[in-house]
Order: sequence, then structure tokens, then C-alpha cells
Amino acid sequence: MKHLLLSASLLLVASNLTAQSDLHVSPNGATDSYIYANDVVLYVENDINLVENNTVDTQASIYLRGDAQLIQGDKLASQNSGTGSISVWQRGWANAYDYNYWASPVGIPAGAAGNTNFGIERIFEVRNDGSDNLEPTRSTPQNTIFGLNGVKSSVPDGDDNTLRVSRRWIYTMRAQSGYSNWIFIGQNPNLVVGEGFTMKGTGLPGQVGNAHDQLYDFRGRPNDGNISITVAHNGGSMGEETLTGNPYPSALDMAEFLLNNPDIDATAYYWDQNRATNSHYIEAYQGGYGSWIPGGGAAGTYAVPTFIMYDGSGNPLPGDVGLGTPVQRRYAPIGQGFMVRGDASISGTGTATFTNSMRRHVALGAGNLSEFRNNSGSSFSASSGSVTLPPEPGFNFPTLRFHVEINDLYVRDMVMIFSSETTKGKDRGWDAKHPSIVNSGDAFWKLEDETAPYVIQSRPFDEYDVIPLGLRVRNGNTNFVVKVAESHNFNNNMYLYDLVNNQYQRLDSENKAVITHNGTAGKIEDRYFIVFRRGIQDEQIPQKITEMNLDFFQNNKLSQLEVFNPETIDIKSASVYDMAGKLMIHEKNLGKQNTYTFSTANLSSGVYLVKLVTQDDIIVDYKVTVHNKN
Repeated sequence: MKHLLLSASLLLVASNLTAQSDLHVSPNGATDSYIYANDVVLYVENDINLVENNTVDTQASIYLRGDAQLIQGDKLASQNSGTGSISVWQRGWANAYDYNYWASPVGIPAGAAGNTNFGIERIFEVRNDGSDNLEPTRSTPQNTIFGLNGVKSSVPDGDDNTLRVSRRWIYTMRAQSGYSNWIFIGQNPNLVVGEGFTMKGTGLPGQVGNAHDQLYDFRGRPNDGNISITVAHNGGSMGEETLTGNPYPSALDMAEFLLNNPDIDATAYYWDQNRATNSHYIEAYQGGYGSWIPGGGAAGTYAVPTFIMYDGSGNPLPGDVGLGTPVQRRYAPIGQGFMVRGDASISGTGTATFTNSMRRHVALGAGNLSEFRNNSGSSFSASSGSVTLPPEPGFNFPTLRFHVEINDLYVRDMVMIFSSETTKGKDRGWDAKHPSIVNSGDAFWKLEDETAPYVIQSRPFDEYDVIPLGLRVRNGNTNFVVKVAESHNFNNNMYLYDLVNNQYQRLDSENKAVITHNGTAGKIEDRYFIVFRRGIQDEQIPQKITEMNLDFFQNNKLSQLEVFNPETIDIKSASVYDMAGKLMIHEKNLGKQNTYTFSTANLSSGVYLVKLVTQDDIIVDYKVTVHNKN
């Protein structure tokens, strides 16, 4: 007779974590022994030793079902051991063309004690009784294939393996960036603990069972203790990327992970894509990364992905694809994979470490701030589980969500949070760098003293503030529509201000701003601003006057702009814009010279706007006409 261990001393609710110090589960001769945990937390203070059972129906030593999760005490190194396994279920998107980003909660149950590598052969198929009723303990190994499409047969049960994962799409990213640096894993068991991996689904919508998800059984030695991953920064404005994820058979507090690892930017990036697009060709993909930060409230703040099409080299292309779906990201569920970037504070490589103190027992569901995807929940359990969540509301601070529509093709989701705890520059955990600028047109926040573009920014509220809205324009026409998609705890007037044309456009739930550019490709970072008062340029943006004794001459023969300053006025900066608003020349701290010259040899023929700013923040502007033979 099998020994089903359901002892209350082992199965503990989250509010009572006084468990035994070690756990050993092994068969009693020919009789299998196992723990079946349903919608509870199984807490073990120290180490776990598991011995594989005899029969396939109850081969695992521990079964985590419903919202059951395993948590172990806070220690540096795992000493989990043995040939036995825990069995953990998780659902992913089923479509054979769709990527999921995973991180395994288990490793191979063999070898010396401690955490071990993972390979996709540790993903098992959950069996049923022939009537679509899932068998709670019986799973069998799936067969990996190298075909383009994974397979989930319509045969409900049998001795053959009906679930087949395509190893063709198993990749990871190890402290690199760019499409060419994805590392192929396939079926090799060489994913170290803490590494994430990509995997496509095993069937198309409309097949047997849930049309949009596939249930997988992760079986192996439970990961435990401190788990470190390598991260890197390349010295530019953006760090290198590492695909990682929740490495434990329990939920992970993402705020704790991001804020306690200074070698990474405190932002997690989540892949999502248009699940209705059925193609393996990269040109047909429609997807992108959402950005999550801990700041802004108990739930953190998420800028949803902009779905973008890509060319054969992984470069973004314009296409009518839209936005991803808001997902609650505070507590990463079991199996959740995500990207992190190395922080600029490190030189070369660094590490980010997961610890047992970051583990939580949190049931799947939006109400618990824990979703694997937008419709995820415990679809294989009648009970929802429980956990005590922070009591704060979802929006502790005034928050604005902007949608910037670009060329009527795609939308950039951007968030602004107002908090006295932050600054106008970079604040760790409160700002999120842009996942990927689209060269054919995009929008971003420009933070003080930062060169990198951002999609989430936090700053103290100041009704006299001028907040730069950056744009990336293409050659020819680029059209932008700026609108407020959400407003929480914010009741002030707001405008989009065009510095060049001295134009205000009202921004609120009923009014949107329209920007049209016709010029050369590039970034515009100092023309458009979010402001909260009309006439703000008289107080914050330098005053415009033209009566000062300064003379301008465009010397086309020498291809240079000449400025004469007979009163030696102290000039702080000089800027030259084309008539589309693109900054072409910019120089700082010119001082008190009688004459300044600026080369215009690289400018195309046309009319340009020259702006000089004095040390007293007075603007002198002038239009010049450039004639070049280029």
C-alpha cells in the first residue's frame, strides 16, 4: 500500500512556518512513499533528501498541486540531494508558434548534493484518465523533436508519448545583447540553475483541452539556497541582457530581487507577442518586451510591450500590431522567465543573486499580483490558496499612463509617476529604461543627466516643471499622437508644449496632441515637453527676445555660420535646428567671445533656426538659409 503523507506538521499555511528542519522521503521497500501537497505551503527549514519511487504512477517524492509551493529556510548553499523528484505543474501558451520565457524550478536529480543543471527532458507530460480528467500524480517523459512544430496529440492517453517539445526553439541569453548572441541550448542539459530559456508551445488553438494553454510537469531536484547569475554592462547607455527567471518551486518577490542586486538595473523585462500570428518566420513575429519596476505602489509599475515586427536580422520594422496586455508582475510565479540588464555601476561583469529570503507563497492570479500571463490562474485546482499581501492600494502616487501612437502603426506605452521620494534624474527601482527604440519612429522619456531613453520615469511633482518628451523620427513624414490612456490621483491641467513653435496642446482623457515631422531621421530630445501651465516658457524655458546686439551671417562660400557679439555677452549654448525640429548643431559654454563660427558643411540646403542661450537664460533666435552643393 502506498504511503500518502498528508501530515499537518508538513503541510503548513503561510502564516505558520514552524516546520521540521530536514525532510527525507523514500519508498519503503516495494511500497512507494510521497507527499501530496494541495494549495498549501510545504516549508522545510534545512535540506531535502528524496529517493525515487518504484512505479510510474507515483514515481515522484513530492507533488505540488493547485497553489502548493515549497519554501526552504534561509541558507547560503543548497544541500538537497537524492534520486527523487518534486513534481510542479505550470501552464504556458500552447500555440506551436509562440514563445514562452521559462526558468526551471528543478534540476537533474542525480550526482552530488546541491543544485544541478536543467534540460528540457525534465519537462514531463501530465496524463489523464481518458476523459480529460488529469491524473494528479502520473506523468510521463515527453519526446523532444527537432521539427519546427511541437506536438500535442489528440490521443488522450496511452503508452506512447503524445507531448513532443521542439528543441529547435530552446535558447538562452548570457550577458550579451542583440539577435546574433542568442545561445542555442536544444535538448542539452546545460542550463545552469537560475538561467532562463525560450520554448515554443506544443499545439495550435483548437486542439483537445484548453485552447490557449498547455500544462507541463517540471520534475527534478528542487532548487534551493543562493543562486547567482552573471550580468554585464558594455559601458554604453544600456546594459547587456541576461535571460533569467524565478529559480524556485515557489513564488518570488520581484521587488526584493531587483532592489537587492545593485549589479543590475532594477527593471525586469517580459516578452509577450501577438498570439494570433502563426508563423516561424521572424519577419512575421509581432512582439516586444514589457518593463516592470518595483516603484509606484504595492503592485509595482508595468509598461506593457509594444508589439513590433522584425526583419530577418532581428531589427524592428513598422507594422500594424498594437500593444500587449497588462499583467501583474510583483510576484513571479513558478517557472516565470524574464530579462535583466547589467547596471552602469559595474565595470564588465557582475552578479545578481536569488536567495531563499525572496521566496513567497503567493497563489496565481491578478488579485494576488502574480500572473504567468494575462489570463493565468490555478486552472488545475478548485482552491485559490492564500497569502497576506501588502495593504497598500495599487497606486500610492499620482500616476499617468501615456500612449504615443506612431505613424498609425504601433503604440508606445509610457508611464510617469509623481513622488517626493524621487528626483528628476535616475532613481533605482523607480525608472525603467526603454526596451528597444524603433528607428522608424518611437517615443521615450529623457531623464536629467541620462543619455539612455526610458519608458517609465518617476519625479517629484512641480506645477512649473517642463518634462522632455523624446521622439525618434524617420526620414520623411513621421506622425505622433500623444494621449493620456490612464490617470490615477492626478487632477492638474496638462499640455504638450512645442518649444520651436511656442504651441500648447491640451492633454487629458478627452484631448490628445498631434505632432507631425517631415525631415531627416534622428532623435529629438529638447523640443517637446509635458507642462502643467500655459505660458510656462516665460518662467522655466528661457525667455525669447531678439533685441540684443548680436548679428548672424550665413557664409555659404565658406560653409559656416558666423555670429558677431560686439558686447561680449556671455553665451551658455548655441543650437541649430532644421525646420522639422531636429537638433543639428549644439555647443555649450561658448563664453564672452566677439565672434563664433559653426561649420554648416554637413547640412543640407534649407532654412535653419539658430538659438543662442545666454548665462541669464535669455534666448536669441534667428533663421538662416544654407546653400550647399551636397
